[in-house]
Amino acid sequence: MNVVYVAKAKIPSESANSIHVMKICEAFAEIVDRFALVVPKFLDDEEKQEKCFDYYGVSHFHIERVDVNMANQMKSRYLFPLKAIKCALKQKPDIVVTRDPIVAFLGVCFHKHTVLDLHGELAHLCGRAYRMIKFKWFTESKYLHLVMISKELCEYYHKKYNVPMKCMTVLPDGYTAKNFEEIIYKPILKGPKISIGYCGGFMVGKGIGLIAKMAGLDTENTYHLYGGSREKAEKEVGEVFPSNVIFHGFIPNAKVPETLMQHDVLLLPNQDKLICKGEDIGKVTSPLKMFEYMASGRVIVASDLKVLREVLSDKNSYLVKADDPREWVNAIKYIDKNREEALRKTQEAVKEVNQYSWASRARKMLHLAEGTEK
Repeated sequence: MNVVYVAKAKIPSESANSIHVMKICEAFAEIVDRFALVVPKFLDDEEKQEKCFDYYGVSHFHIERVDVNMANQMKSRYLFPLKAIKCALKQKPDIVVTRDPIVAFLGVCFHKHTVLDLHGELAHLCGRAYRMIKFKWFTESKYLHLVMISKELCEYYHKKYNVPMKCMTVLPDGYTAKNFEEIIYKPILKGPKISIGYCGGFMVGKGIGLIAKMAGLDTENTYHLYGGSREKAEKEVGEVFPSNVIFHGFIPNAKVPETLMQHDVLLLPNQDKLICKGEDIGKVTSPLKMFEYMASGRVIVASDLKVLREVLSDKNSYLVKADDPREWVNAIKYIDKNREEALRKTQEAVKEVNQYSWASRARKMLHLAEGTEK
């Protein structure tokens, strides 16, 4: 089978989008006969492009870079899909996979089985061209296979655009199993104090401000933050972080597994409102780090949000009110006093995360597109 993945992503970059693309592409490349990734070409990053596989910690696969001026957002929104689909069709693919709606639209027009992997609002991705989602011949075409990152997003498209539930498949994000299998698991909750970690974006919507308040209330423990500098975090939240917060800067995804395993407890303080590139994805997101947290065998304390409960539960994590720092600190204290219970939750998380590997996600996409009739 020949698969081409088309992504309007800067490779390499620090964005979660680029991590998703490289991880799922590695999975495709390992399970199909021929594979290629089509992305825009950024001339200022030619040296980095050569090292992108090491940067993400993924195996090598073929990448085609399309020469498009990405600085002009309006033109590139339409010009990239046109050039990208032309490049993709030259590969004679059996299946095209993409997160770009216009690429998907063109793929269907060329009668190519196309998987459109949606993580948010269509209009945010393609402007006025979002109207395509209202075309029954498009959404119910035997060539289109709609994948939603969460059940909440699926419900959103059903209610707002009247997309039939039968036309959508929910596939949450994932993790690379081998990256965690190669690391010896460090025992947790053995010391007198708890080591607490957070790995991710320094945004209010991802709970960076809540961590600042937590650390101020919980001066007995140390909080380790990965994803940026103290200056960046303080500028984002508009307040000074306590001295028991240690900033380790940004780390490439390849180093995430070993970094997570240095701690006892990992925080996932997503807020109900999360603005990412101008779009609120708080109610529909499926965070990459959630699956990496689960695979790391650490204790997870996460926001009690409906979308996170699609994966997390009281059996595999501690779920607390998203915006109440005292509840979060109380959860840390509870874990300290009930370590055996906390360890059982980590074991459950490691067991459950197996179903969310990138390889599993890629295979499910292939099964959707292998001649499925609607």
